[in-house]
Amino acid sequence: MTRLTDFLSTRRLSAIVSVLASLAIVVGVSQAATLSPRALQEAVMRHVEGVAADKGLVAHGETLSVETLPVARRAIDFPSVASADTLAITCESSLMQYFAPRTLIRARIQAPDGQVVEVGVPVKISLSKTVWVAKNRVMAGQRLAAQDFKAERRALTDSFDLAVGAEIPLETLASRLVLQPGQILQIGQIVNPPAVRQNEPVRVVVRGLPVKVALKGTAMSDGRIGDRVRVRQSLNRALFYTGVVKGDNLVEVNL
Repeated sequence: MTRLTDFLSTRRLSAIVSVLASLAIVVGVSQAATLSPRALQEAVMRHVEGVAADKGLVAHGETLSVETLPVARRAIDFPSVASADTLAITCESSLMQYFAPRTLIRARIQAPDGQVVEVGVPVKISLSKTVWVAKNRVMAGQRLAAQDFKAERRALTDSFDLAVGAEIPLETLASRLVLQPGQILQIGQIVNPPAVRQNEPVRVVVRGLPVKVALKGTAMSDGRIGDRVRVRQSLNRALFYTGVVKGDNLVEVNL
């Protein structure tokens, strides 16, 4: 009878130990480090904001809005890690090459013990920026003037780095294309205006003679600084020179 009692006591003790061990495992799991969706979202937002700053997209009072789309239905667990503060999150994307309104951010979460989890996070980006908007119709080749444009705050959903911000002075530019009222001015639509224009008077400086000679002439074509253009002398209309545009209405000829 004593042996039976001892056997039963041993069985009860073993069962109790097993239960306690199971409880210990459960407690251990509950104390594992957990990366919440919020923490992942904040890391992704920091990445997008950092790239925008590096590209100069928020250097003039622009406001960036980043929406992260749902990725996981539950938090990401690291059973072997005690605190989520020890988790390192690094993000990569193609935003530096092209700052697209929709893209996928690749997040890499690494624990101190080397465990790594990688997650793709889709994001939607918009940028609020003060840009130049045409008030009047502007012809191709026309110099831009302040009276033809207005500065407006616009929410841009694409072409963030193409819209011309209101911090850029218009007077130094000309239009490459016809612009319609309400159209946002973009980088591809503007050029530096010609320094000399076809059939307009220019000052011709002739070098290579014993003395420097300055003459009046007429440009035979448009030209920007550094371009070679033909000019016709005003005193002798049968005499033409080919020179280099050096400034507004100034052409230098080397004989």
